Amino acid sequence: MHPEHPRQPLGPAALDVTGGGTVSGSVVSGAGNICDALPTGASLTVVAIDLAAQRTVASQTRACPQNTYAFSLAASTYLLRVQLTPGAAIASGFPWRSITVPPVDVSGGDVTRDLPVAAGTPLGGGVTLDGQPVEGVSLALTYAQAPGFVTTLATSGPDGAWAEFIGRSPTLLQSGIGVQPSIQCDALGGLLVTAPRTEAFVFPDEASGITCGFTEAPAVQYSHTRTRLVVTAGPGDIGNTGLDFVHQLGLGWGVQFPVNPGEHPRHGPIAVSQLFMGGLIVGIRPDRMLSGIDFANGQCGPVCRDFGLDGRGQVVSSPSFGPR
Repeated sequence: MHPEHPRQPLGPAALDVTGGGTVSGSVVSGAGNICDALPTGASLTVVAIDLAAQRTVASQTRACPQNTYAFSLAASTYLLRVQLTPGAAIASGFPWRSITVPPVDVSGGDVTRDLPVAAGTPLGGGVTLDGQPVEGVSLALTYAQAPGFVTTLATSGPDGAWAEFIGRSPTLLQSGIGVQPSIQCDALGGLLVTAPRTEAFVFPDEASGITCGFTEAPAVQYSHTRTRLVVTAGPGDIGNTGLDFVHQLGLGWGVQFPVNPGEHPRHGPIAVSQLFMGGLIVGIRPDRMLSGIDFANGQCGPVCRDFGLDGRGQVVSSPSFGPR
């Protein structure tokens, strides 16, 4: 996932600056040039985001020790954003991106505005299942004032905490800004008991973290360990594509390779399962399986149920064949 795809091309020739003015200043940290706090060879990019149009209208990249910027802008209100290179952000402890607070009003004259960048604040929370970390759940944070622009991207790491996509854990954010989270919090074999925050908030004043909490799902009872395949019987549908029972049973395991006999299958996001989120898939020997459907056409219609609306799964054992 690319951090951002601006929706409009840049270019000062396309701007009508009638009634606007020049916005200029320096990027600073504390009382001095931000470059004094960055590693040698660092660069920074200053971007102007028109809040009314919700688009980028100007961008300048500066190589340290140069830290000044200047834009000719049409009359409007703008977020001015400073973006550091990943290595500079990690080495300095600054957020990857910082914006002006409050926005800059350009409505009839030149404006001078220095852009301060302060040390980042760790994003708390994370993803757990019965107190144990769950890795691989993705989180995107955009600006509440400009939801088309990414603040940063993170993924739950091996410790369950939010690891930033630039290679930093914990994720560091600018304090005092409004952010809008976007998260699909699912875990195979897990039932969601602590839903993540999905509404916009001021960080860290209104909330300092985002948490997904799971407990082991009742659907786990369907799993068996006869072969290195791990399967579940999703009630009602082959492949459990209906999702009718997610709030009751959670997302059952699909097929995972390899899972050795007696080994516990992995909890995690949907990508952990090589096939479906549970359903009638029968392991006949290691790395071989049978399915009740053609894998290329696995979706069922809105009222279709492969076993009927009251389908049930059952596991039986025999001395000769074991569980089935």
